[in-house]
Amino acid sequence: SSSREWTFVSMLRVVCFVIFGLVGHLGMAQTIEPSKRNLLEKARLLSSRDPEEAFRMVSDLIQTPSISRDLDYAKAQALRGQLLLSFGLYQEALGPLYEAETLFENLKCIECLAATHNFLGELYYKIKTPEAALVRHQEALRLFSGLKDWQGIARTKGYIGG
Repeated sequence: SSSREWTFVSMLRVVCFVIFGLVGHLGMAQTIEPSKRNLLEKARLLSSRDPEEAFRMVSDLIQTPSISRDLDYAKAQALRGQLLLSFGLYQEALGPLYEAETLFENLKCIECLAATHNFLGELYYKIKTPEAALVRHQEALRLFSGLKDWQGIARTKGYIGG
């Protein structure tokens, strides 16, 4: 079973590399090797169809000893937090989302930070702290507005109305 699983993972990496090439999520400069970058993208795409498998993939990627705390790592933590949120594991989602938030601030990934504010706002709403949720969504709206990201603005207004 282990060798079959290893073969599957190896084949998945090859398929990911062929499909996604060297393009990272959001077109940002990346610093991890292409196979890991592509696994992150594959997990992101898989998250709506098979969130459990996406969670396994992103958790494995985060635990890889060679991964540095760069933009890909931050995106992996954000995705892990989003998936935990979708599973209803609100307290467990806080850690990865807070870590992603800090890394996105340090890395100056404003679009990523704005999206993370929206996820934290959604989480706060779910744990019955609507005032904190509104603050997060307003910050996301401010950041998306500064970027003139109309889709981000529309998504955020969907949370807060307007």
